[in-house]
This record gives sequence, structure tokens and C-alpha cells, in this order.
Amino acid sequence: MTVDHGQADVAFHRHPTGDVLFTLPVEAFGYDPEDTFVEWMGGYLTPETAVVALGSESEDGEEWFRFHLIDVRTGTISGDMAVEAAHADEMEPLGDGSWLTDGPVRWFRTPLPTAPPHAASRLRHGIKDRTTGPAQAIRSRIHTPASFNAPGSAHAPPEHVPGSKTAPLRTSSE
Repeated sequence: MTVDHGQADVAFHRHPTGDVLFTLPVEAFGYDPEDTFVEWMGGYLTPETAVVALGSESEDGEEWFRFHLIDVRTGTISGDMAVEAAHADEMEPLGDGSWLTDGPVRWFRTPLPTAPPHAASRLRHGIKDRTTGPAQAIRSRIHTPASFNAPGSAHAPPEHVPGSKTAPLRTSSE
């Protein structure tokens, strides 16, 4: 994920070749490119979901920023994300569905599921399950974009209103 030097767009790249998969200009988020820019911060909330921040100044000169979720599998903007931070660069996505803000405080978009028992433990106790193993354990801890945006869900992102502030869903001091 890279931000254009002029902060006019964000591009997502194939790993390891670096080929551009898709680019999202400021206009794709519903903002005026003359007034709004892509913030330098951002990253992957999960392997399939990236966070992009856009910012600007209000008419009275106050700076604002807003976080957006991107489904990197489809290249689509999947909603807004409420983050409690004074500045866009105070948010650091961790890739497991959580992120850090100044403090440091770890925030979760949805409750993290518990990992299944380790395969060796399951075999010792006579439990046979072909879906258990390192890949399944990883999959069980990954949130899909649908868990962030399900229509009618308590975790659905707020309606798009540039500059509005919304409360985060849950915190942890972990």
C-alpha cells in the first residue's frame, strides 16, 4: 500500500512483484480532491482489509480526518471506521482486526474469537479434526470485512459524513 507523493491517491500492490493491483483517488471516497488529501498513515487491519485515512481542513480552519475500510480482494471501499484519535498518525493497524492508538491503547473492531486448541493437544485428548492446524488457527483469528460491515449489524460503519466523530466500539489495555 502506497500513498501518492501529492497525496492524491492510494495504490495497492501485489507482493512480492510490486505490480499495482488498483488505485483509489480522493474522489473515490466522495471528497473534493482540491480540498482533501490521503494521509500518510494507513495499513492492513486484516489481510483482506486495509485502512486509509483522508484529511482536510474545515471552513473555520480546523483539521479533520476520517478512516475508511478497503476490501483489498475487490478493490472497493467498504465503509468508514470510527477511531478515537487526535491525529490520523496516532492509529496503527496491527493486521489481526485490532489497532493501537496513543497511550498505547489496543482497540478491537469486533470481539476477537478464541483460537481452537492446538492440534497436538486435540490428538492427545482423542479429538480428530482435519481442519485443525496452523492454517486453521490463523483463519480462526482473522475477521472478514463482512464482520465489520454487515448491514444492520451493531458493527456496521457510520454513515459517511466528512469530519464527523464517532465513538470506537471496544477497548482493551492489553
